[in-house]
Amino acid sequence: MKKKKHNLQTNENLIVFPGMVETLISDGLAFAEENNYMKAAACFDEAKKYVELDDIILSVYVLTLLETRRAIEAKEICEGLLEEKSPVFEQIVELYLTILLDLKEYGELNRVINRILKEYNFSEERKINFHQLRDLSNRLSNETNILEEEDEAPLDPIEKDKLELKSFTQLSFTEQEQILQQAFYKNILQAIPEIKAITECTDISPTVQTLALLLLGSAGVTEEVSISKFGLSQKVIPSSPPPHTGVDRMEEINQHIQEYLQKTLLS
Repeated sequence: MKKKKHNLQTNENLIVFPGMVETLISDGLAFAEENNYMKAAACFDEAKKYVELDDIILSVYVLTLLETRRAIEAKEICEGLLEEKSPVFEQIVELYLTILLDLKEYGELNRVINRILKEYNFSEERKINFHQLRDLSNRLSNETNILEEEDEAPLDPIEKDKLELKSFTQLSFTEQEQILQQAFYKNILQAIPEIKAITECTDISPTVQTLALLLLGSAGVTEEVSISKFGLSQKVIPSSPPPHTGVDRMEEINQHIQEYLQKTLLS
């Protein structure tokens, strides 16, 4: 029996075998129906290297991109389809608005809805959906603005006198801990020297020393601090992680604690 001869398509240096693209698209649709979006997107990714996908396939492709956290790519495809006045225009519009919401582009979403409601005739049901989507966008936008304003609000400055070493060491452990914990929600830039002194003071509880060190780190302090605990002394940069792994450090600290306790018990 003679084998049928097929002309092989080529795409740059790639050979496209007969039926390969159709198989990729068919598999992509099947995977999408099974909610296996990673495999579906991979099939469409490959297929589009060789052919221009039609609008129906592209709309499914967009869905797979959304489900696989590739919203930017999905947005670009939708924008192209909207410019071409796709036959599945209404479905693409809804996908595009969903993408804008996902990307938190609330202003653009509102502009698109306002424009399409003026320029196109939609069913009453679809118009209601658009209005609800715009209301949701406005609400999310307002909430985002409120959160941003709260984040940008200046922190109250810490009361430096509470952190002066002489008065700080006179406080109980609980009071010291409370002051440092509250300092995480204050502007501490003017009190860095005082906090550094607490960190380096050997008469302070190791727990309080650690809190003070973390506080310096949260403020981005890059100057070396000399800290001594359980007979172990080391210079550290508060804003940078230690050079050893956590396990190595725990073993080293554990060893020094044991030695320190033995010396204390024997003395």
